[in-house]
This record gives sequence, structure tokens and C-alpha cells, in this order.
Amino acid sequence: MRRHPQSKGIVSPSKKLSPHERLELYAQQYWWRIQSAFDEDFETVQKVLTPKRYAALRDDYLGRFPSVSFTLRNLGSRFPAFVRSTNKLAPRVRALVADCASFDWARVEAFDGARRVPITDRDITAPSFAGKHLQLQPHVQLLALEHPVDILVRSGGAKTQEEASNTLRPQRLRQAAGRTAKIRPERVFLAVHRHREGIFMKRLSRAEFQILLPLQTGSCLRKVLRNAPKAMATGDVVALFTSISALGWLSVAKPQKAPVRRKGIHK
Repeated sequence: MRRHPQSKGIVSPSKKLSPHERLELYAQQYWWRIQSAFDEDFETVQKVLTPKRYAALRDDYLGRFPSVSFTLRNLGSRFPAFVRSTNKLAPRVRALVADCASFDWARVEAFDGARRVPITDRDITAPSFAGKHLQLQPHVQLLALEHPVDILVRSGGAKTQEEASNTLRPQRLRQAAGRTAKIRPERVFLAVHRHREGIFMKRLSRAEFQILLPLQTGSCLRKVLRNAPKAMATGDVVALFTSISALGWLSVAKPQKAPVRRKGIHK
């Protein structure tokens, strides 16, 4: 740490440490706290990299995208995109790690995502329901991955119900293998969601994913059903919406506000 000329005027010395040494100790503790918070959010990534390679990737990311907020909630928000763009991993490893990072960050979003008032059976049976604009709850995260990360998580002993992302707790992951996981590419569609304060993952078919994707930003139900994959039977569509409605995934989308036009301003 570079010795700051004003450290003596800001920090008082202790019996054993100079002002600079005390400031350096605080900086080191803060760095460890940043690393610890990041590790807690990206547990799955740690399963597919050796500790040394993971630490190098983590510290490279934190060096480029340091925390700029009083909260560490969004510390890893750019990490999935960072992994996809890095040239420090072989292409095959990079693709797997990017999927794991996307899955880990989806769990963070699912845990912290808002919960709007879900639709009710009365809403569904109303004549105007098919014309309503619906939206998935913010805590429901849809993922299209190139690897079966959900199998990797379960096989590693992780529960489908997870704890909060940024709470301090003992490290629960084992890195005894110390090698990249042998996991074959496979197109997988997942929904990561919160239910009764727990985080769960649900595998979707391609058709189910295609139906739900427009609802992540909000869409008219009639339009969603009209554009549903033809290969999906009507009964399967009904079963899907019955299932996600029971889980409270659906809410009425908030109307978009029209842009404000100011008088006297012309382009």
C-alpha cells in the first residue's frame, strides 16, 4: 500500500502500529471482506476451477470492477459478462465458467428480487384475463445455458434451497478435487426462483422457456399464447400456466408511462 503523506493527521497511532500501518491493516481487512462477499455469491464457479485459477479470475475482476456502493449487493453483477469476454481461460472452460457465473448471479437476483402481488384464481377466470399484460415476478430468473449446471449443483451436495447471498457464513464448498469439472455441454433451460424464502431451480423444456421469456419483461397473454410453439400441446400449455400460477410467478404488468413532452422543445 502506498504511504499517504496525510495519514498521520487522519489516523492516530497505537502502541504497536504507526498511522500508516493501521491504515494498511484496515485496507487489507476491507479487501478480504470484498473477496469473502464475492466468494459467497459465486459458489458454483468455485466448483469448476482450481482454487488458484478461481482466485486469479476473481481478483482480476475485482481489480477492474471495484465496489462503488455502500452495499456489496451488486459486487458481482458484471462477472458473467466478464467471464465471457476474458481471454485467460480456454474456450471450453470459459463457456462452462460463464454458465456457472450466470447461474450463481441468478440466485442472487432471485433472493433479492421484488415480489409483486400475484394473480389470483379470480383473475384467471375473468373474461378479460386473456387480454391482460402479465409479467413474471422479478425474483424469477430465466436462464438458457450450454451446460447442465443444475446437475452439477445437485451432485456437489448443494441444496436447492439456498441461504442469502451476502450473509457472512463459513465456507461450505469443498475444493478437494482441485480440477475443472468434467461436464459435457448440453443445452439446458432453467428457472431460478424464490418460494417461501428459499431459492429453487426448475428445469424447463425449450418450448416452456420460449413461452415464458416474453413474460419476463411483460406481454399480453393472448399474444404469448398465439406465439406459443406449435409443437407444444394445448394441455401442456395449460399445465405450465397452472403450475407457475400456483407458485405465484405471475403478476399483472405495470402500465408503461408515456414519455413526457415538453412544450417549446422541438427536434
